[in-house]
Amino acid sequence: MSLIHITENDIIPLALQLEDGDVGKFPQAIVRDDGGNELGGSPYDLTHKGDGFYSLTSLVMTSDPFLSVTYIVYNEIGHTTESVSHLRSNDIFLLNTSIVWDEVVADHQGDGTYGGEVATKADIQAATSTLEVVADSGTAVQGTVISGTYVSTAVRDNTYWQIQEDASNGLMVEFVFTISDPDCRPGVFEVFGRYEGVPSKSHYQELWAWNVESAAWEQLTEIFMPGGITSDATFQHEYYERHINRPTQEVKIRVIHNITSYNGTHNIYFDSVRLSCIIVITAADIADAVWDETASDHEITGTTGAKLQLVGQILRNKLITDPVTGIMTLYDDAGGVLLTAQLYEETGTGQAYRGQGAERRERLEEP
Repeated sequence: MSLIHITENDIIPLALQLEDGDVGKFPQAIVRDDGGNELGGSPYDLTHKGDGFYSLTSLVMTSDPFLSVTYIVYNEIGHTTESVSHLRSNDIFLLNTSIVWDEVVADHQGDGTYGGEVATKADIQAATSTLEVVADSGTAVQGTVISGTYVSTAVRDNTYWQIQEDASNGLMVEFVFTISDPDCRPGVFEVFGRYEGVPSKSHYQELWAWNVESAAWEQLTEIFMPGGITSDATFQHEYYERHINRPTQEVKIRVIHNITSYNGTHNIYFDSVRLSCIIVITAADIADAVWDETASDHEITGTTGAKLQLVGQILRNKLITDPVTGIMTLYDDAGGVLLTAQLYEETGTGQAYRGQGAERRERLEEP
């Protein structure tokens, strides 16, 4: 999965490169907004450009925080049979927020605004990172566990949670995840493994998620893990905000056999299972982090923080004037000499201060 920053109204580069260079496929791109709703016109047909590269350059970025794209490769122009040799893939296009900080200086000079002070030099845009979590629990709701447990799916190491299809009840496997960061935005559910059911056209695994808003299970995609796969592969699909129980940060996912004509010899193998979410770090987050740091983190000479500390010491710390020499001394927090200045009794520099009232103070300097 790729995270791509893009500006509103710019062309979204829907593009797919088939690794085997197959020129006779018919891929489509399903595009959804941050609420999980397909855009008008989705799915979009991708056109072959050469050497197995397919693309579409007519869709523009909306004002949504992000758009998710799922690429599906079909064998025929009618888009009815999904290719089992070309796995689904995903892209996420994040709305570029740098436009605010790229405004001219005059647009950031409102009295009292933070932007008026720092935005003229800043070029800050929201940064993103991906947080991945493993399952807190896993249950074979239908099917017989042959080996391993959900714990086996925490690491990709060829150690499987193998579950055999039940001839009467099929396969249903539930995973429960907890997202540790409350500000994390929805990402993707990912499986590395395989399902060996055949024929693949009628035996495959669907993907479902618990919809917190409707309090019901919601199908995310019909063909999540195709049947007939004899070697491990990566399968992933996005989930949405409505699938996160925000009070508990819990997400529930189910992998379910698609039909009722089951086969007791079919097995599903989970090597690695994880849920990802997107952490967005905004300019406000950065500013808060800077201003909330302890004073000791702002002591680098020449920094704004160091200068603010100096102002505080001038206002608060001990200040002594020697009536003999006319020297005023400012002390630091530890009691050492921080700054000194010569005082004069007149506005000129003729007579040094003698304890009779100073009219002039020279610049405070380091001793």
